[in-house]
Amino acid sequence: MPQRQRSRRRLAVTLACAWLTWTALVGAVHWLGWVEPDTGPRPPASIVNAVHMASAPGWIVMRLATGRSLSHTAIGGVGAGAISGACWIFALLVANRARTGLAHRKPQGDAALPDPARRAFLVNGCFIGAALGAGASGAKATLLDPWDLTLRRYTVPIRGLPASLDGLRIAFFADPHLGFRVPEAFIERAVAMTDALDADIVVLGGDYIDFRPERIGRAARLLAPLAAPRPGRIGAVGVLGNHDWYGDGPATSAALEAIGVRMLDNRRIFLSAATRSLTTIEPTGESLCIAGLGDLGQDVVDVRAALGGVRPETPRLVIAHEPDTAEIGPLRDDDAPRIDLMLSGHTHGGQVRLPLVGAPIVPSRYGQKYAGGLVDGPRFPVLVSRGVGMSILPIRFAVAPEIVEVTLTRA
Repeated sequence: MPQRQRSRRRLAVTLACAWLTWTALVGAVHWLGWVEPDTGPRPPASIVNAVHMASAPGWIVMRLATGRSLSHTAIGGVGAGAISGACWIFALLVANRARTGLAHRKPQGDAALPDPARRAFLVNGCFIGAALGAGASGAKATLLDPWDLTLRRYTVPIRGLPASLDGLRIAFFADPHLGFRVPEAFIERAVAMTDALDADIVVLGGDYIDFRPERIGRAARLLAPLAAPRPGRIGAVGVLGNHDWYGDGPATSAALEAIGVRMLDNRRIFLSAATRSLTTIEPTGESLCIAGLGDLGQDVVDVRAALGGVRPETPRLVIAHEPDTAEIGPLRDDDAPRIDLMLSGHTHGGQVRLPLVGAPIVPSRYGQKYAGGLVDGPRFPVLVSRGVGMSILPIRFAVAPEIVEVTLTRA
């Protein structure tokens, strides 16, 4: 048998073995990490997420072919592994052909013959560098950045804040997205970091689960330390996010109320300056109004129910899961109610931030404006948390998950 034919046969066998191994690996990781019930030992979420991203070509092809997601079926993992494996092998063959062609390309006309060894070294170096860069970026986005939990602190002046509430500290915890992409252990770490702040008030910004209703009870148990009574803590308040409504909004609200969180969707409470306690009726003396608005996408935003009838001189802190809520007509019109600060989440900082480009995709009608941080809204500042968990794609790149501490001061 000619040498070239033997080499091609060995290559074909090697690629077939690699394809079968990759298909089995993706299928096994998918089964253990996504399909099996949420009990017993599971692969680390970072590994599951990395394998899912590497098999993304298969998931995309299956979604286009079937018109539905197969991510929660056993056959889905095997199919994604087989298709993505074939795609990666084809890409490697094309890249190798391009590398070989560039390394051994002959000059045209009377051009001087280049040094073949030098050309091959440069071409191979470029291809190896590109492969290493792509691999390092993928590892950073799945194995490192999603778990690099960060604390961000802001100080916000509030006009008319009562003197006794000057320096009030708020711990803002948003978007844990408990589910296959974000495991309990990571949320426990985020809750512990938030609890250790010893803030006066804890604010929960929504999206406590990915979308499965069976995770509501577990999410509430994980968040329970943030609502537990402790010396100096005034209380915990929160609103629902769109993913909570994808699961079961009323059940999520009831579960959080059961652990002691005051749910404020289209409602308000008041923090009395005299007693530093929460009450549903506006005190006769000075106070801070803390109001919540329903989710912009999946609920009703009832501004009148949340803020109607509050005395004009009372400062107001509003919680709204989606920062785009700040742009709706009832909050922009000339007769819109006073708001001194809005706390929001939802956008996750875009989850990916590229040099010079910023966040290419932000789930907001206003682009990168509400990606994260303290933003000037149309009539009031909006503080947007980049969130704890992940949604849609199980990656973060140069956008760390975060807990936010806000200190209110007198303007």
